[in-house]
Amino acid sequence: MFRIPAVITGLGPVSAVGCGRRAFFDALLAGRNGFGPITLCDVADSPVKIGAEVKGFELDDYVESGKVLARHTPRPSQMALAAALLALHDAEMDVNLMSESMGLYVGTSLANLETTFAMRDRWKATGALAAHAAFQTFPHSIACHVSSLLDLRGPIHTTTSGCNSGVDALGLALRQVQTGTVDAMLVIGVDCEIVPEILAALNAASALTTRFNDAPGRASRPFDRGRDGNVLGEGAGALVVESEPHAVARKARIYARFKGYATASAGRARQYSHDAPELDLRPAVRALKGAIADASWTAD
Repeated sequence: MFRIPAVITGLGPVSAVGCGRRAFFDALLAGRNGFGPITLCDVADSPVKIGAEVKGFELDDYVESGKVLARHTPRPSQMALAAALLALHDAEMDVNLMSESMGLYVGTSLANLETTFAMRDRWKATGALAAHAAFQTFPHSIACHVSSLLDLRGPIHTTTSGCNSGVDALGLALRQVQTGTVDAMLVIGVDCEIVPEILAALNAASALTTRFNDAPGRASRPFDRGRDGNVLGEGAGALVVESEPHAVARKARIYARFKGYATASAGRARQYSHDAPELDLRPAVRALKGAIADASWTAD
């Protein structure tokens, strides 16, 4: 089956180490980390005191009348919108010309969960909610916010599959470009996990590191034999995935060619433990083989 080649032409990071392509990569090259004391919620009773927050994030820096918009837009939706605008700007793409031929896929694990909790508390206390409450709480609301503000009218979808939600959104968006359904897809991965209830749940599961509250820069050690857990964070990343003929026609800068995608479940082996990790590599092998086959490559 013929597939239209797909390429990546725009990058939009909103992260704890920097926002925008240049700031983000400069931080990576300099070896800077984004860990520090948690300020987004009260951690007085939490054994975990550190996280990766996007310090100084203001929607007004990315969109006109951002301060007004931010009053009734949850933080994850704000970060997703900022990432989208950065990616579109980086791709030098006029979204007004792409309205009908560009779609949007969002990958998120928690979506606007903190807003949902806050609305629950408000409803219990007052018995009333704002008229826009429903538009803020369901997982798909982030995609709705972004597509509405950018007037994107192509395919729109939200996938929520835990930690790999963003890459799953990317893989699903690839199909839309490869089959010619659209000329381009805007793909966003976003989560703001520093939420009191999530922090408490992960503390209960002993899933977060507690050894480096006084040395946050040393806390994230995924490949360390002595690691004792993860570090919570927040942020968004957006990519413009475009058909190669369309990108070439408009003389776009091409960062990479997107060839294949596959996913595989670990089944019963999916029992997370930071001190006794699952060593069955078969799910990873199946996924890798699937991606290679999807790209029409061979192992050689």
